[in-house]
Amino acid sequence: MTRRPVRRSVDEPIRVGDAASAITADLGSAPLDVVAVVAERLTGWLEPRVAELVEVRSLLDGELVIETADASTAAELGYRRDELAQLIGSALGSGVVRKVRVVVKRGR
Repeated sequence: MTRRPVRRSVDEPIRVGDAASAITADLGSAPLDVVAVVAERLTGWLEPRVAELVEVRSLLDGELVIETADASTAAELGYRRDELAQLIGSALGSGVVRKVRVVVKRGR
């Protein structure tokens, strides 16, 4: 386990980005910039009609969770999971995404 440097004083400022990265690392999530790249690649790869129905929910311990607005989009993406993982691997390196799970957004 990697240890973060200890701040010397509670009065020392810490950048918001550094704090957010530390929190996501503690939770086992990918850094925020990696999630942003994944979301960008995903929307660029998909047809516009599908891209507007899709959102990256999380990237945690190598599992990418994509949320869709409807079941038909989820089914379409489900069939393309391997292709999606390869696309992201080419952008970020193999192993960043080891599994893709597609879920349908619940009504609120």
